[in-house]
Amino acid sequence: MKEFASLKELISYCALCPQCQGERELDFGVFPDEFLYPTSSKSNRVSAKYLGYNEDETLFNIIIAAQYEYQAYDLAFKVDPTTNQIVECLLVPELKIEGQELTELEPPYFSFDVYGRCKNSCSSTVQSAEVLIDIRNKEVKSLGIETETIHINDYDHTHDVLYTVKQDYASSATLVHRDVYAGGVDTLRLELIDLPFSNYTELLRRIELLFAYS
Repeated sequence: MKEFASLKELISYCALCPQCQGERELDFGVFPDEFLYPTSSKSNRVSAKYLGYNEDETLFNIIIAAQYEYQAYDLAFKVDPTTNQIVECLLVPELKIEGQELTELEPPYFSFDVYGRCKNSCSSTVQSAEVLIDIRNKEVKSLGIETETIHINDYDHTHDVLYTVKQDYASSATLVHRDVYAGGVDTLRLELIDLPFSNYTELLRRIELLFAYS
């Protein structure tokens, strides 16, 4: 996993495309999966009601809509994105998970992830790991990226996709897929390597060398 020291660094990374330097649109999901459909009741579920910065970006707000045993609850957290500390936590006393207060849960029960997709033609995507909302210790943790995918197009001619690079940080691997428009379909699996995504000419040269010497 590609790790970050703060929530602000993680979100900033997800929001910026490394190839075109354009803005990536962010989407947030909330967990846990086991909360959705436990054997006791299929009415239980959680969803992201709102995740985002306040106006001056000094706080990151997390509002989770939870339905448990046919009752609806809102759980709200305000996080300092530079220190990862939960500075305000609005919980519903009536909501208990298997009889436990939310502040007693160990390990952390709720989490969220970040998915980003570039709005431009390179369509890069990034998927974070699950960020744990540790209510007991009033912090968010496990700040990292699991995968990132970059499409490299033929901008000089047809604009077809020549190569697709997937940085699999979870397994420390780089996968480079060559499309038919680049001269043949093939995929290289390498140990995780850094590539100059913001320098299109150098990026193409490096990838062509990887295939030439594979």
